[in-house]
Amino acid sequence: MSPLRTLSNWAYIVAVIGTVGDHISTRIAITHPLIVEANPFTLLLRRHGLWLPFDILLLAVCLGVPALVVRSFRFEGRQAIMAMPLLVGAARLVATSYNVFLMMSLL
Repeated sequence: MSPLRTLSNWAYIVAVIGTVGDHISTRIAITHPLIVEANPFTLLLRRHGLWLPFDILLLAVCLGVPALVVRSFRFEGRQAIMAMPLLVGAARLVATSYNVFLMMSLL
């Protein structure tokens, strides 16, 4: 398996696990009366019922754009585009961890 293929697989896995984990852990955490959502953008999305569609759209863009670029163009350094899903997924994994630790601290 080529190094680019391995990197893209890891980037896609991190993006999916991070996004799904953050969404689920946030949904579970906000059911506790002492936990509130601090992100005003997420509050706005939740208020209008757009939080899940926005997360799905964000995930589709994070997976689709790099996949299209890598498959459509041949240039040196194109693996750098894999930083997009990798960084977004890593940030969402950090948020997932924070949510889980927050919930555990209230047990």
